[in-house]
Amino acid sequence: MLVLIFYDIMNIEKLQLFDVFLRFICDVFHKYLCINDL
Repeated sequence: MLVLIFYDIMNIEKLQLFDVFLRFICDVFHKYLCINDL
């Protein structure tokens, strides 16, 4: 039972980390495109 709860928490943290990672990539990519436009 505890293992399942722990597994769920780990999955949620992985998804949040992935979401932050994607946002970071999008932000960097957007800045890169803006610099190229200039």
